[in-house]
Amino acid sequence: MLGRVPTARYAPPGTHELAENVVRVVGNETSAVLMAHHGVVVFSSVGIDDAYAKLEVLDSYCHMLLGAARLGRIEPIGDGDYATRRLGAVGTQET
Repeated sequence: MLGRVPTARYAPPGTHELAENVVRVVGNETSAVLMAHHGVVVFSSVGIDDAYAKLEVLDSYCHMLLGAARLGRIEPIGDGDYATRRLGAVGTQET
């Protein structure tokens, strides 16, 4: 549903640099981008309801990661795992 969810490098709000940083990390399998120190932007060719559903999935996933981090080290799941295939690498920093 989400595909790859990269993190765009920080730039001041409302700047062309921020927009360029977001565009730079968008790929064919990207439907959401985390903007460092800002928030998230979600894309959908289907409509606003689909974009909102993707945002809800990402928000839930982030809450699960934060909860898991409170319990200790988060163990990455293997590439063959269903969640990895469906969610991708959420929050990976792009160069």
